[in-house]
Amino acid sequence: MNPKELLVGEVSAKRGEKKTGKLTTFYMRDGSQVDIPVLLINGLKEGPIVSSVSGRHSNELPGTLSTIEIFKMLDPMDMSGAFIGIPMATPTALHHGWRVNILDLREMIWPGHPGGTITQRISHTVFKHVYEQSDLFIS
Repeated sequence: MNPKELLVGEVSAKRGEKKTGKLTTFYMRDGSQVDIPVLLINGLKEGPIVSSVSGRHSNELPGTLSTIEIFKMLDPMDMSGAFIGIPMATPTALHHGWRVNILDLREMIWPGHPGGTITQRISHTVFKHVYEQSDLFIS
């Protein structure tokens, strides 16, 4: 059930709110951070939390576009429950123009590993912040 305040990383939405932000997944050796976009809608009424994680393969854009369109269409004032959208789960792959992360050539597999490769760390962060609080998880 959606809480009074939905929280994904540092992005939060109270009941009746729609918010965007980012979830920091890890830091590169040079200190730069790798973030993934977060779309939150917390409905006014109590209900299930539905999550859509897209862009696990950065060249598969229909899922990414669908997640963004769902976010645009939903009105929190008319909703029961919440929506968590991750439109691009592999930003490093998208940045380099690859299907998967060029830095480790791995697929995103749940639950990931907090001390593993870059893709394993991203998977772990999404698992902890999104999957674990979802009633329905679409990937």
